[in-house]
Amino acid sequence: MSSKKIRITLISLLVILGLAGGGYAVVDHMKQQEEQAAQEEAAALRLFQFNADAVETVEITNPDGHFTIGTENGAWVMKETDFPHDFTLNAYYINVITTSLSDLTAEKKITADPAQSGSYGLDDPVTITCYAGGQSYTLQVGTGSVTKEFYYVSTGDSEDVFAIDYTAGEVLRGGIAYLRDPYLFQFEEPNVTNFSLDRFGETAYDLALDEAGQWQLHAPVEGVSIDSVAVSNIMTDLVRMQYEGFEKFIDDESELAEYGLDKPAYILTLKTDDDTTVLEFPDYDPNDSVVYVYDPQDHAVATIKASETAFLTGTWSQLLSEKLLRVPFADASRLDVTVDGKTFTLSNADGQYKLDDIEIPMTNDNLVRTFENLYASVSEIGFEEVDETPDAPENPIPACSFVYTLNDGTQRRLDLVSIDDKTYWAYVDHRCIGQIVRRNALSGTTGVLNFLEKITDALADEGITFTPADAEMATEPAAETSGSGELSTEDREIVE
Repeated sequence: MSSKKIRITLISLLVILGLAGGGYAVVDHMKQQEEQAAQEEAAALRLFQFNADAVETVEITNPDGHFTIGTENGAWVMKETDFPHDFTLNAYYINVITTSLSDLTAEKKITADPAQSGSYGLDDPVTITCYAGGQSYTLQVGTGSVTKEFYYVSTGDSEDVFAIDYTAGEVLRGGIAYLRDPYLFQFEEPNVTNFSLDRFGETAYDLALDEAGQWQLHAPVEGVSIDSVAVSNIMTDLVRMQYEGFEKFIDDESELAEYGLDKPAYILTLKTDDDTTVLEFPDYDPNDSVVYVYDPQDHAVATIKASETAFLTGTWSQLLSEKLLRVPFADASRLDVTVDGKTFTLSNADGQYKLDDIEIPMTNDNLVRTFENLYASVSEIGFEEVDETPDAPENPIPACSFVYTLNDGTQRRLDLVSIDDKTYWAYVDHRCIGQIVRRNALSGTTGVLNFLEKITDALADEGITFTPADAEMATEPAAETSGSGELSTEDREIVE
């Protein structure tokens, strides 16, 4: 190629490169301008930017009144208000306000005539002011758009109208329903010492913790074994329960009739060592979505979800321990059993197991385990249902009896009285509260008859013959225990 052609080619390439470089510079400049414009637009929509943790005071003015909220020992407290009713402040809501305002950005700016502020609800807004670091930040919250897409707001130092997210605006506009604490109870489950419910004028249940930290039923019956775990689970659900909605504060008790609360159907009471909370509920249809609840302490009517009201319809019998008479093996020196016309005795003295007069070889793991399972099959006898108004005989003749002699000499007993060939009334220490035991509790795979057969077979494998004695058919009611818990003379003769 000639030098002339080479020069022409080089010049052409330089021109092309120059054009490309110039084009790139133009595009880059345009991109920078667009990014700067976007940043400026975003900055213009950022309404506030401050440290939420530095907020010391929050002032709120809404249709309910004026509220000045400050900090005390690291917690939000109501410092001043013209609201006529006392209520527990929702501290979490105040945190939501301070956090939301500290970095609040609008969705867009509204081009509007300031004279038309009324169309955005800004002629009578909810006003929120946060004071932090010696400065104040004020937001005026108007109404929401008809499309429920935005809420209209303005800042205290501008007449400009902005649109923020509808949900955020609804929360910020708030009101007493947001300011009032949403929890039914202001304490934790471990602090509850008493739990009672009156239903249609009668005590459905009345429970209290004893000195050992166990729940005891005091009404409508007492002296029965309660499942403390079941009660604690109910307590946990209750103290975590929140109101679904807020209705109003009652100024005149005649207003309660509007909600069916002039004559409450349910009265729930929870107590701690320092506090008592009483809540009242009307009669309601379980198909309702919500149920009204009245707090007579602060005169507030609110609602809870009807799906969460099982504690109102529960009964004391649902709180019973599922086992009728559970006596730990280490606490009993002797267990006398009469079942299906046979009688035998399990004893545990000085670490030696005996079945009637047969000493169980303590080195034989299978026999020891089977003996312990036989004992457990009695102490684990449970019921399947409860008739709270039982038609059980007052002086029964038991079909089966299980009498424990405790290490301190006192005695406990469980008697089963036939209802039919498949069910029994259970009498614990001569008392029937309506618990019904089914036959399979005795004859099932974990029943006493099954383990009696197992230990008989296990002893036979060791060359030991065991045959339960025939029980004398009872013709008299089961003997009463003395007030000390010991058997009466007549009962002792039967056992011995």
